[in-house]
Amino acid sequence: MSKVALLAATGRHQNAEENDNPSNNETANAWYIQDFSIAAGPIAGLLTKFIFLADQEHTQAGSQKLASMFAILIWICVWWMTEAVPVAITALLPLFLFPLLQISTANEVAKAYMNDTISLFIGSFILALAVQKYNCHKRLALKTLLVFGGEKMDPRFLLLGFCAGPAFVSMFMSNTATAVMMIPMAIGIVHKVQNPLMVEQSSASADAPKFPVQDYGTRLDPESPSDEESGYGMEQSCETSAQAMGDKALREYSKGVVLAVAYAVGVGGMATLTGTGPNLVFSGIFRSLFPDAQPVTYTQWLKFGLPLGFIFLVLLWIMLCVMFCPSKVVPIVSASLSRSVIQKEYISLGAMDSAEKTVVSLFMVLAFMWMTRATNGVVPGWGSYFNAYADDGTVSQAEADDLGRLQEAPLGYCSCAWWRICSSRWRPRERLV
Repeated sequence: MSKVALLAATGRHQNAEENDNPSNNETANAWYIQDFSIAAGPIAGLLTKFIFLADQEHTQAGSQKLASMFAILIWICVWWMTEAVPVAITALLPLFLFPLLQISTANEVAKAYMNDTISLFIGSFILALAVQKYNCHKRLALKTLLVFGGEKMDPRFLLLGFCAGPAFVSMFMSNTATAVMMIPMAIGIVHKVQNPLMVEQSSASADAPKFPVQDYGTRLDPESPSDEESGYGMEQSCETSAQAMGDKALREYSKGVVLAVAYAVGVGGMATLTGTGPNLVFSGIFRSLFPDAQPVTYTQWLKFGLPLGFIFLVLLWIMLCVMFCPSKVVPIVSASLSRSVIQKEYISLGAMDSAEKTVVSLFMVLAFMWMTRATNGVVPGWGSYFNAYADDGTVSQAEADDLGRLQEAPLGYCSCAWWRICSSRWRPRERLV
């Protein structure tokens, strides 16, 4: 066989293997779907513009800009829903589409991408990343569960801990990050829960003496009482029903634990101005619509959001207790909970190191500066000494810059670039000599 024929046969064999491999087919299908989604965005935008301009009611002056604006909106929505390209890249489309389609100048569009609200959000996000990096949030959440659960691990108070812990952490971090952190811990505790009846039966069967089994065939003593007459069948059915009831109680309680985390992060996010993105969006819109009015400060939002969040948190806890942990199942759930599981995970974190103490200290200073920048009382806030030039975003960026000097070393050791704290990959930082 010639070399050409041999190479051709080898190529056909490789192509056959690639076609038979389902993973390659799935990858190819994924690429086709992504290409279609990428093309669907601008196509949908063009169709929207043509349909909008075809309407006779929009032939007046300015309709061209309005049609272009709707087209870009549809384009961005399609790409956001399909995630054909990264969401962040899609958000940057107006930076060049608005000037090219003569909707707005490049200077005006660029200003919308960076203002004091965005500065506040970026600084808070960097601080939240530092908290995640050094496991401050995990330590706080586990300690909250230990405090609320108590020595006897009351399931209702433990449920309150699963409401209060995520809610408090979510006041300073994004709701998604808090839920991602708390859900695995909640599931880990739920997986450790066992029906006490099953545990007793398994331990009793393990300790029971083993007797040799003899085969007596089908010979039965007609004089011996049946299972129904001896009561054995009734006792076994009672044990089975009790075990089923215990399993159902634990299953319902597990649902309540997971739902507590999911709802609590939303409740905690509304308590502070930086708790979630929509709060900051409202602050920015309010400032743009009412430029002459006093801006929404951190303290003003706290006066409104914190009491409301506390009320919602209590109502959430009561609702979860009624639905997933009523009084009749408290003894069953309490007997199956183990404090040692949470205690072991808390001890595994070890003692707080200098970097973790520094992050906590900076967060406390930041919260204090936010709350005292502008006060409506007799004593003026510290912002008045800067003639209203400083804002909440100023403090947030200053604290984020301090984190740039944070090092896994004694407090105050300044030796690393600021951007490392917000890197997508947490690499161990080295001292720069």
